[in-house]
Amino acid sequence: MRKFRRALDASELFELRLLNRRYTWSNGRASPTLVHLDRVFCNHDWSNLFPEIGLQALSSSLSDHCPLFLCSQKQQPRKATFRFEHFWIRIQDFNEVVSQAWAKPVAGINPMMRLHNRLRLTVFDLKSWSKSLFINARLQLNLANEAILRLETAQETRQLSETELNLSKDLKHQVLGWAAIERSRRRQCSRLTQIREGDACTKFFHQRANGRRKRNLIAYLKNQENVIVWSHEEKEEILYRFYNDLLGTRVERTQSIDWNNLQLCRIEDNDLDMPFTEEEVEHTIKMLPAEKAPGPDGFTRIFYKKCWQTIKDDIMAAMSSFYNLRAGPLEHLNGANIVLIPKTETPEYAKDFRPISLVHSFGKLITKTLAIRLSRHMDQLISSSQSAFIKGRCIHDNYMYVRNLARAYH
Repeated sequence: MRKFRRALDASELFELRLLNRRYTWSNGRASPTLVHLDRVFCNHDWSNLFPEIGLQALSSSLSDHCPLFLCSQKQQPRKATFRFEHFWIRIQDFNEVVSQAWAKPVAGINPMMRLHNRLRLTVFDLKSWSKSLFINARLQLNLANEAILRLETAQETRQLSETELNLSKDLKHQVLGWAAIERSRRRQCSRLTQIREGDACTKFFHQRANGRRKRNLIAYLKNQENVIVWSHEEKEEILYRFYNDLLGTRVERTQSIDWNNLQLCRIEDNDLDMPFTEEEVEHTIKMLPAEKAPGPDGFTRIFYKKCWQTIKDDIMAAMSSFYNLRAGPLEHLNGANIVLIPKTETPEYAKDFRPISLVHSFGKLITKTLAIRLSRHMDQLISSSQSAFIKGRCIHDNYMYVRNLARAYH
């Protein structure tokens, strides 16, 4: 087996994940021995040629081994959404584009509505600006490589002029710039935030992104009758029913906790209820993770950090409106994308997925600011003299209070 593993490493092969079974061989006894013996390996070039191929196990009719079947696992086309590209901040005209978009007149009386409209205008202008810059970038890259090749070929028979040498240097700088941009984009798609952009090649990030896409693909689901469904509409219906019953149904409480009898200490800190300050919000922006997955608006912390001087007046006006309970149309700035993360290697039922919420960047800014205020008193909120149950309940209630405060005002 050691030689076999070394052969796989030398050939740069990796295993295709089996989608619908955990084992492929059985001895057929009453108390069977189940083993995953049959496997399929491929290299990265083949995986890039067939990115939508999945591996499934069929029924073992005439053998104790399950036949393995390579089939297409086409994903449902998703609606194109805005995602803030991190390499934009390195381009010279980025701040100017954001400033011009933010200075445009917008409709709305409430600060929340004005902030929502300004973010929408910024999204539109950034997309148009990016498209105008990089619509022919790949064609320009190929032309630059071809020109460099011809200049190097000509250099073998004659001496290049000063103009040709300068042209070759400029073309090489252009190729390096495009490679850096492409590496940054692939790194953002791969979600490998712990690796610097110069520590891995574009191909590595591309393969990582394809692996994440295949791993998160819900190939099939089983309904309540254990019937396997493959179509997107049927899977969507199963997931909707499950999480609507789990999260969307209000259940009346039969018991409650008498917090007065717990004799918990009372925190006397007027700063917990003070209005938001510009320094406090700016500190929160610095504390937020830089490259986490964005919410429905598509903006990450890098946008707020780089454009703070441009957007701070509207941000503070919206947060002040929230503090004074004049939230207005908060639903525009408080949405969330529900993402299902598999909890097992072979998820088959809706319960095998863990839902997480990717909230709007402004809603995250409010909850993070309140959480930082509350964190100074966390040692007092969690009393060492109380039972483990009471400790856990206190942590849960305070966390849910901070997380859902924005939704409570809606």
